[in-house]
Amino acid sequence: SLDEAAAAVQVRLTGLSENCGLPSSIQVLSVTPAPGGDAFHARDSCVGKRYVYTIREGLGTPFNSRYSWALGRQKVCDLEAMRAAAAHLIGKHNFAAFGVLRDGDPRDPIKDLRKLEIERWPSGPSEGGDTITITAECDRFLYHMMRLISGTLARVGLGIMSPDDVKGLLEAKGRSGEPATAYKAPANGLCMEEAFYSTWGGASALGLAGSTGGSSG
Repeated sequence: SLDEAAAAVQVRLTGLSENCGLPSSIQVLSVTPAPGGDAFHARDSCVGKRYVYTIREGLGTPFNSRYSWALGRQKVCDLEAMRAAAAHLIGKHNFAAFGVLRDGDPRDPIKDLRKLEIERWPSGPSEGGDTITITAECDRFLYHMMRLISGTLARVGLGIMSPDDVKGLLEAKGRSGEPATAYKAPANGLCMEEAFYSTWGGASALGLAGSTGGSSG
C-alpha cells in the first residue's frame, strides 16, 4: 500500500545515521503518501506555494549573509509604508509588472495572492541588524515574482518608492514607459517554505520546505 511504501521510505531516509547519502544541507523530516496516487504530479498538482523572503536591516554577518539580503549600514525600513504597499497587491490581479515574461510566454499573469505579510524580528548586535520577513502565499508565482515583490517593498520601506508607486505598477500590467519599475531583490534571501497539494493552506497540505536561494520565485 502507499502507506507501507511511505513508511519504508521514511525509515530509509530518516532512520539512518548517514542521512541516506544526502548532503548535510538537506534533511528529510517525514514522508507522506502523495494525494491522488498515480495521478499526482509535483508541479501540476500544486495548488499554491508559500515563499518567505528575509531582509536584514544593517550589514548582516558572514554567517547569515547566505540566507538574507543585508540592506547596509544604518538602513531601517518603514514597515507601515511596506504594509500599505502590500495591501494593493493582495487578491487576484495581473502581476505582469512583477514577473519575467518573454514574448509568446503562455503563462497567465493573473494570479491570486492570498497572503502578503511583513514582520520585523528584533535581533542582537551579533546578528548585524534586525530581521524583516516578507511572507507570501499565491496559487502560482510568475518567474522571479517573489523577488520582484520583495525588492519593491524594500524600496518602499527605504523611502525610494511610495505605496502609490506600487499601485501604479500593478495597474500598468507590465506596460513599459511607467515612471516606476519593480526592483528585483537578490536571490540569497529567498526561501520556498511550503508547497500546497491538497487543502489550500490547510493542515492536510503536503509541505515541501527549505528551498533557499535558487528558487524561481
